[in-house]
Amino acid sequence: AMLGTSVWGPRWNPPDRPRRPGLELPKSIAGWKLARKLKPDRLFLGSVAFRSRWYGEYERGGETVSAFVGYDDRLDRRRSLISPKNAVPGSGWQVEERARIRLSPSGPLAESVTARSGATRTLSLHWYVGTDSLPLEILRACLATDQSTFRRPGGAWVARLTTDVAQTRDGQERAEARLRGFAELLGPNVVRSTTKKATPRPVGPGRPGG
Repeated sequence: AMLGTSVWGPRWNPPDRPRRPGLELPKSIAGWKLARKLKPDRLFLGSVAFRSRWYGEYERGGETVSAFVGYDDRLDRRRSLISPKNAVPGSGWQVEERARIRLSPSGPLAESVTARSGATRTLSLHWYVGTDSLPLEILRACLATDQSTFRRPGGAWVARLTTDVAQTRDGQERAEARLRGFAELLGPNVVRSTTKKATPRPVGPGRPGG
């Protein structure tokens, strides 16, 4: 079947890949101000597939929320955007609890992760946009469907929001409410409109996706 598709099927022309695709989130979101840009833990993330990523911390009324957004154009079948490493800020964090939640009635399914590093306890919500279940993603990678005429439109995204959990009786509930509110302001699909324009370069033989 694959041989027949290769011989008689339409030729797939790889799309142009931006040389340095950029992401940028707003500096202000409903009173939340971007306090500073953060650097992702590159060594910890390792081979997770990111064509571009953005990481920053917002503050409002003495509260903080860090936001991480990653993008993959799905042109390199050797690596995947889906990884359990996306659930925590970096190395040295011990996961205490995981749960699946809905950000909103019509929103995506997100994973809630409580983690601890020393005396610091955090709660993170992270979700994917433009991906299928892990078994289906593995099948797509094996068949290289996203590097063919059967390619899905657009790319894949991951977003993670993290905040500290206060050591109080209602600390966990307040942290989750804070993240839910920020996610609602940010919008689960806001990453689709944050890609900056960049100079494209053709994908040819010897390059990922060629």
